[in-house]
Amino acid sequence: MKRMVRKGILLFFTFTLALTSLLAIGPAKQAAAATETLSDPDTFIKGVDISTLQALEDQHVKFYDEGIEQDLLMIMKNHGVNYVRLRLWNDPEQADGYNDKAHVLAWRNG
Repeated sequence: MKRMVRKGILLFFTFTLALTSLLAIGPAKQAAAATETLSDPDTFIKGVDISTLQALEDQHVKFYDEGIEQDLLMIMKNHGVNYVRLRLWNDPEQADGYNDKAHVLAWRNG
């Protein structure tokens, strides 16, 4: 039950933040900003959550870009991703033991 409440609260705040962001910039300014900076990585954030990537790599999952096997981080970089998120869990058992401090630090140094 607590989990559902947390998810509901998180969804509410995410929606509120998105709505506030859209209302803060007028539609005309938003359209102009989108066309001017659509692919400029210095002004446009393209982010991904790679918290499960370590578990996928341990299962030998392979990633391809145009039929060529490549490292997923390189694929994402080549497609303009400029920010990543790594979650650090208080209870990593929910993530099959991944995303604890030891795994995240080992991956950073690996």
